[in-house]
Amino acid sequence: AGGFGTKLNQEDAAFTGMIPGVLKKNVIHAGNAALSGACMLLFDDELRKKVQTLSRNVKNINLAQEDSFQESYIRSLNFPEIF
Repeated sequence: AGGFGTKLNQEDAAFTGMIPGVLKKNVIHAGNAALSGACMLLFDDELRKKVQTLSRNVKNINLAQEDSFQESYIRSLNFPEIF
């Protein structure tokens, strides 16, 4: 979703490990979905409860601190003369 997600290439995202390779064919670009999601949570009590339950199991991963991501990202850049 958003500007980043709209331009995201699912093949590249799978190659770098951003998403599991088995999911790359299931990527759907949602555009700017923040407002729609906020409205859904504002008006749907049951959905809000589900999201609150799910949010307790979320793990934040700071990609800037993951050496393996940095290496994959750099390898995926289009600088063939360097590699």
